[in-house]
Amino acid sequence: MAGVACARTLADAGLVPMVIDKGRSPGGRMSTRRTDGFTFDHGAQYFTARSDAFRAVVEDALDAGAVAVWDDGSGADEPHYIGLPSMSAPVKHMANGLDIRCGSEVRAVRSDGTGWVLEHDGGSLGADVVILTAPVPQTKNLLGAHGFADPLDQVHMAPCWALMLGFEASVDPGWTARRTDSDLAWIARNGTKPGRAGESWVVHASPAWSAAHLELDKPEAADRLFAMLQTDLGPLPAPSYIAAHRWRYAMVTTPLGRSFLNKGTLYAGGDWALGPRVECAFESGQAIANAVLNESDI
Repeated sequence: MAGVACARTLADAGLVPMVIDKGRSPGGRMSTRRTDGFTFDHGAQYFTARSDAFRAVVEDALDAGAVAVWDDGSGADEPHYIGLPSMSAPVKHMANGLDIRCGSEVRAVRSDGTGWVLEHDGGSLGADVVILTAPVPQTKNLLGAHGFADPLDQVHMAPCWALMLGFEASVDPGWTARRTDSDLAWIARNGTKPGRAGESWVVHASPAWSAAHLELDKPEAADRLFAMLQTDLGPLPAPSYIAAHRWRYAMVTTPLGRSFLNKGTLYAGGDWALGPRVECAFESGQAIANAVLNESDI
């Protein structure tokens, strides 16, 4: 979200940004897995829109059919939005027409005296401005030598183990989603979301449990989380699909406290700059783009 929001703002102003993404498609933690007739939003569960700028983006995506409202039973005063048909849909809608190179990881960023050179899986690339919106540990690895290490040391991100369960028949505990303070921080019937398939459940372990068990093998993590779920809810049918996904850098717990960092024409930002919300990623990316546009020599 941060990278595409930034690139969209720059492109709309007449610049020519290129987005390099090591993932298979844009979206990052706004991610959806489809398998065996089930749909799992195993990263971000929903998002809200509080600022005028982000609300305009969401309303445009709503009109385009890339966003829907999910009634998760929380009774929240603000709508809980999801991407349609997948969580990454609003990012892809914003990215329409942008030059995005997926499946390529940036390995190094270095100065050539007048600009920047990026070493990535596809070779080398020169740029006048470099904007990095990766999670903090990866940003620090790439930009630490350029003076970013000290401020990034103040930012902390927590991991999350996600459990995905698919049941052949309906399993209705009497609620749609539940947030708790236990080791299972979030439980949701993902199949109740618009555009999702099957009796699909997504469970997120707490940051503390995830950190303590971060290096479990995925099958063992899935078995442990399912056992914990049955301890919490009582016996459940044997799932026809069960898998776990490890998010090493899932959620910022101590943000930077400002929209971005920069050293001249080298910028870094993301949700970790402002807070653990999709909208925070958007705001950071847009703030970087506006700062770039305000530089008269670019």
